[in-house]
Amino acid sequence: MGRIKRALVATLSGFLAAGVLTASTTSPARAETVTVHDPTGDTQDHLGYDITSMRIRHKAKRISFELRQSQTPYWYEIRVDVPGPKPWSYLVTWAVYTPHKVYVQKRHADPETFVCVRKNADTSNHDKLLTFTLPRSCFGPPKAVKVKAIAWDDQFGWSDRTVWSEWVHVS
Repeated sequence: MGRIKRALVATLSGFLAAGVLTASTTSPARAETVTVHDPTGDTQDHLGYDITSMRIRHKAKRISFELRQSQTPYWYEIRVDVPGPKPWSYLVTWAVYTPHKVYVQKRHADPETFVCVRKNADTSNHDKLLTFTLPRSCFGPPKAVKVKAIAWDDQFGWSDRTVWSEWVHVS
């Protein structure tokens, strides 16, 4: 058995020396993904706008959001924090009134001033899944983000909110 291992090592070493194979100490680039699971039944009211999970994918050029809930609320407020001394920096909003649009604005900005507006939001699975993707440039572009989602009802205010996600780093 030792002779086979030595032959294999010698063959691989020869390929490496000849440049047929390359040794790599770094892993290939990949998008980091973080999922926040939210307890079922923890809503502020009894409307059923219960967020069950939120997934964030931080890729080289874009950040994707996936929110699962018992039913789609009237609107979502998603707070996005980027590294720096100030608390969360950006606000992403989505509403049933413009179901395909997502708006990004800086915190404390004029309500009509947007950094980005995208028309790629999609609700599916009988309104239990909301997905959308935004360019990283909408947020700076940051090396990392952390996110918190809040489901809102027009009449009763906030219904459910997640905890802050872990930092999601771009690879």
